[in-house]
Amino acid sequence: MNIGAQTREELRSALEEEIRAFNVDRDLSSSCVISWNHSEFEVQYASLADEIKIGSNGAVSCHV
Repeated sequence: MNIGAQTREELRSALEEEIRAFNVDRDLSSSCVISWNHSEFEVQYASLADEIKIGSNGAVSCHV
């Protein structure tokens, strides 16, 4: 798989948005300790939409 500039940009944007949202939550709850729930973090890679995907059940899907 070739990870190109568009894919890296999608990751960068998703991370920046996640950090922004975390900082807003942290600022709004200054009296509480908060943590980032990384298991809920997900990136939608539009640039990889046409690539072959292997699902969590081992199935292979290919969008043509």
